[in-house]
Amino acid sequence: MKRIALLTLGLVICLAVILTASLTLAHGSSSTLLTMSGFAVCDGYPCYDGIIPGLTTWAQAKLIFRENARENPNRNFSVLTLEENSAPITFYSHGDMVGFIGANYWKGKLPMTVGQLTAIFGLPCAVRVVVDDQGAPQYIQALHYPTTTVFVGYLPRLTPQAAITLVNVYKPSVGNQCYTGADSQTVIAPWEGFASAHQYSTLPTTNLMPDQIN
Repeated sequence: MKRIALLTLGLVICLAVILTASLTLAHGSSSTLLTMSGFAVCDGYPCYDGIIPGLTTWAQAKLIFRENARENPNRNFSVLTLEENSAPITFYSHGDMVGFIGANYWKGKLPMTVGQLTAIFGLPCAVRVVVDDQGAPQYIQALHYPTTTVFVGYLPRLTPQAAITLVNVYKPSVGNQCYTGADSQTVIAPWEGFASAHQYSTLPTTNLMPDQIN
């Protein structure tokens, strides 16, 4: 009996060590992905490497990246990050300011997940759904925050594990972006947790005409 008890205790200890190691590895992997994404919150606004769309000038952004900034004639420049799995980042101008920042995870790069994005920016206050001519939901297009809109591409459902292959962070907009509304092409519904485009399209709105993403 004593031998069985010792074996059982040893097995429990081994399982505890394995579980602890697994959790540590998972947390470390998640933290690495968050760091590699480059996105963060600066002074309450979504940013990339300290650059805030609408608040950082074009000249300041180019100075931050120096030789890593490759400017194009159509007033945008791309930054190829050094991390192997990090997406290339493109900055677009709006006058003399950075207008929005785009990250493209299409070409063999590890996508960001909805869970990772909300861990960085927090939970949104509203969700934008694109609908067809009959009002049927097509996909979730963007997450609204009080100061800005984050474009997330084409998601049929919001889950923590859902992969985002394209992230655009836009400049702060005038007024609070936590409005709800609908028109012939979109429905902007209040945040109701991780749910499908269909569920969000059926939520009541105030029928205000939403601003379009430029």
